[in-house]
Amino acid sequence: MERKTIQDLQGKSNPFASTRVDNPFQTHVDLNSIYQGQFNFLKTLITEIKNDFNHQTKGVVIIGDPGTGKTHLIMRLAKELLKVNRLVFIRQPNNSDAVIYHIYSRILESLVEKVPENNYTQLENLLANSFCKILNRIAKRKNIQKEIYILESIQDNNLNIYTSLGSEGTQKKRDYWNYIERITIEWWLDRYGGAGYAKQIIKGIIKYCSYSDVNYKKLVTMWLAADELHPSELHKIGLDNWHEEISKEAFSLEAISVLSKLSLLDEPIIIAFDQLEGLGLTYNRQLLLSFGEAIKEIFTHVPNSLIILNLFPDRWQQFQEIFDNSIIDRISQHQIYLEKPNQLELKQILQLKAQTANVNVETLFTPDELAEILSGDSIRTVLNKAAAYYRYKVNGIPLPRPISPIPPTQEEEILQRLDDLETKFNQFKYFFNSIEDAFNTLNLEVDDISNPSKNSVIIYLDKQKQIIENNYNKLQIISDSDDVGKVKIIAEAFANFKDINIEHLRLGTKRIPEQILINHKHQKFSIGFLQTDGTSFTSRIKNYNELVIHCKDINFLLWRDVRRPLIMGRVGKEEREKLNNIPNGKFQIMNKENRINFELIYQLVIDLNSKDLDIPLVQALKIAKERFQSYWLIKILTGSI
Repeated sequence: MERKTIQDLQGKSNPFASTRVDNPFQTHVDLNSIYQGQFNFLKTLITEIKNDFNHQTKGVVIIGDPGTGKTHLIMRLAKELLKVNRLVFIRQPNNSDAVIYHIYSRILESLVEKVPENNYTQLENLLANSFCKILNRIAKRKNIQKEIYILESIQDNNLNIYTSLGSEGTQKKRDYWNYIERITIEWWLDRYGGAGYAKQIIKGIIKYCSYSDVNYKKLVTMWLAADELHPSELHKIGLDNWHEEISKEAFSLEAISVLSKLSLLDEPIIIAFDQLEGLGLTYNRQLLLSFGEAIKEIFTHVPNSLIILNLFPDRWQQFQEIFDNSIIDRISQHQIYLEKPNQLELKQILQLKAQTANVNVETLFTPDELAEILSGDSIRTVLNKAAAYYRYKVNGIPLPRPISPIPPTQEEEILQRLDDLETKFNQFKYFFNSIEDAFNTLNLEVDDISNPSKNSVIIYLDKQKQIIENNYNKLQIISDSDDVGKVKIIAEAFANFKDINIEHLRLGTKRIPEQILINHKHQKFSIGFLQTDGTSFTSRIKNYNELVIHCKDINFLLWRDVRRPLIMGRVGKEEREKLNNIPNGKFQIMNKENRINFELIYQLVIDLNSKDLDIPLVQALKIAKERFQSYWLIKILTGSI
């Protein structure tokens, strides 16, 4: 039966290979009985927020070791509640000067994810439900024909607002959506006043929802992210550019507040933070403090939300020691602990995964193999072991650690020998640790292709590359601060075994592109990003060229993503050419392949810091160095350029 099973599995996907949830909008096999009590508690908190007269935001910390299923629990929440609640997912911020903007950008990216049940984005669901509530309230005071028509159209479903008000490009549709914009803004001004950016933000949200063309939606989303657009793009969507000196942090906080206040007419928002473990690293101390202050501001200004932080137990302890009590009290109003499931539950998870390949785990694995697989210390470890055994049996790939089952008759003898070995090992433990520390400081290459860690990293990189490629054409908020933050996180990781100093350049009070200086012993590289458009692009690249000319001992590399609009202005084009004509300066377009590798290296570092990839950091980075040896960033960080 085992041989027949293995024969039938040839050419099929490994059912155990998917061992982690990258974001809650993915779909993974889910055993609902696992953590069902904790899941129900989260739903209870959401109900309490909804029924609270003041709709005060609550905080909850989900605490669990790596691989226990923290993100998986959020995925389950998304699958069950996404049709009703808005759920946004925030990965680790990476720039201490732009934490709130990072949070808002990830919120926007989440809100343009589609709700599977109705195929409209979360933002479209939010506006439809909120506006229909507004309309129902004012309809009691008025008797306007447009209101009557809209109310009749949405009687069965609020989402009919997107199909019943005229065809795309018609004057009828424009008239109705102009009316929706006017009524919504009037309601806002009457309730919250006209201070700040709120009126413009609401206008942008309505513009986004009024279009069915995906390209127009992308333009409006970029505008909502406070990007400066080209005049021709602004003309298409009927919006005005933001002022160049806008504070993106203040703007972002107000935008999040606007979304949450609109949700008072809909349902509470679930704001989930994940992969925060890297914030606890020594070099991220300022980033961690900025994150704490940002969370405090959000609790103060953002109602009707459940804020979830996923953390390891030791990181949660560290956060409590660093944050002041005003932050801790808010984010830890409630705490949920996830323990390792029992053996029966782990076996049920394996069986559920195996069913996707029409196989039974007890047929695929021997009793000894199954026992070894189930001995893992977390759900992810169990799945990783099962995946390794599957590759061994079906694909002939050697096991990371070959297992030799212990005959029952030798068990006592083996246990005694293990006790003796443990005693001897403990005598040399300190010595072994010293050797390990010494080796970690050396720039050793990883040459053995059969090395289990190398195989694990290669499998990880191949899988993550596919995910990043699949998401490349999705709407993403590309910002200078985020990209520079990624370079810093990567550089700090490589500084564990490379002599690198990380600095920032300034040009007095003049604004230059976001950049970071990588300082080796014999060479310096400034890596910058300039994704803005219009006058902002022109003024910053002018200042940048001035800096490049003054710092002849530094090599300057300025990047712009290929998905950003072309530089159309005459002066902007001239300044770009000037930079390329300066001996130590270069302007580069980051194409698809370049971006994918950049994101892949960054994700590797984040997953290593978060222990989503259970391999020592230095060892994994040296394997990555071999994989990306010709990539510009790796060449700069390793001094091989």
